[in-house]
Amino acid sequence: MRGVFAGLTVTIEHVVESGDLVAVRSVGRGVHAGPLLGVEGTGREVEFRASDFHRLAGGRIVRTWHVEDYFGIATQIGLEFTRGA
Repeated sequence: MRGVFAGLTVTIEHVVESGDLVAVRSVGRGVHAGPLLGVEGTGREVEFRASDFHRLAGGRIVRTWHVEDYFGIATQIGLEFTRGA
């Protein structure tokens, strides 16, 4: 993502722990400077959210599930979606 979004910052908004699971909600911000999803850099400022879920064992992350709002990113860089027939 750093090659796509100039000045990328990621801010952790929430961390929730339950047993051996840790959930992290974050927001990324940067300027669309490189190709992504078939769109060359647009110079647009982009903000996107992500959620990560980590399973811990022995004080280490042993499994991670990561979800990013690619639809939100796509619309911010100018991709248009049409309803299929």
